[in-house]
Amino acid sequence: MREHFLFLFVNLADVCCALQVRKRLYGTNKNVSMSIKESSTNHENKKTLEYSCSEIYAVNLISGRWILSICYHLKHGKLRFSELKDRISNISERMLTLQLKKMEQEELVIKKVYAEVPVKVEYELSDIGKKLIPVLNQLEIWGKEHKAVKKITDRHD
Repeated sequence: MREHFLFLFVNLADVCCALQVRKRLYGTNKNVSMSIKESSTNHENKKTLEYSCSEIYAVNLISGRWILSICYHLKHGKLRFSELKDRISNISERMLTLQLKKMEQEELVIKKVYAEVPVKVEYELSDIGKKLIPVLNQLEIWGKEHKAVKKITDRHD
């Protein structure tokens, strides 16, 4: 028996849409990833929206599964890679590395490498990254309120 699974993943922050098709054929998994070209209408629409709307630009910077979580843990101060990895459950080392690199490129975090053996690396929010802390706090409050409303709504359905 063949099972087919189709997952659509849209990540505006990375300026790409990836279509991942997973086929389970007799106990084996095959994954295929494709990216939409930068010359596509989707890409052009995203760029136009980012240019004309600061809110969309900001949301695209912090969207994704891990960036807000990384910011949340760094809002309390500097952390080493291993400390971040331990505090963020279910994130792989590769994904944490990619997200930190992206955040460094966007100037949300500062990476400091110490000339020691073994090499010591610390991450902290940059000045512009620290300006996200009140936003994170408000998102936390809003999230708690929304969960409570959703729980009440779900009970009445």
